[in-house]
Amino acid sequence: MRKDDLIAQAIVNICYLSHILAPQTPTYGNAERGVGIKSLKSIKKGDSCNTFWIGIENHIGTHIDCPAHFFADGMRVTDYPAEFWLFCKPQVMSVKIQPGQILNREDLHAKIAPGSDLLLLQSGWDEWRDQDVYSLNNPGLHPDIGHWLRKDYPSVRAVGFDWISVSSYQHREIG
Repeated sequence: MRKDDLIAQAIVNICYLSHILAPQTPTYGNAERGVGIKSLKSIKKGDSCNTFWIGIENHIGTHIDCPAHFFADGMRVTDYPAEFWLFCKPQVMSVKIQPGQILNREDLHAKIAPGSDLLLLQSGWDEWRDQDVYSLNNPGLHPDIGHWLRKDYPSVRAVGFDWISVSSYQHREIG
């Protein structure tokens, strides 16, 4: 497939994945941290421009957990070439989940299309972002899913989802 065709296809298949970061953005386990935003310069105060300082923990909001998040010698985002993040056959998969549920391969197997290179699990869980259940009772993926995907679906290079973490806060000892 030509590059122009890939770009045209990507434009047709846009799926908004992000939420606005703000001081009230939920964190895993409702930890006492979030987004810090502080005005540094303000036109209203006579400065030449508006500028802000923004501080965040890296495990907040829509983000990517690379192997270095879980393994001391794992790859970091900057270790991947830019083209690694271009997906040509993304698949959005609807999943039904309950608070604290751990998804396993049986929940996904029959739904994965051959050749998919990105799985996006859409559960509707992000609708709970303003409630404690989002951070304290989130679902998760069983650790065996990663090994299984690499073995049986090697074209899948990444998995995304609409809940706060790959690990369920209630069951974080799994793994």
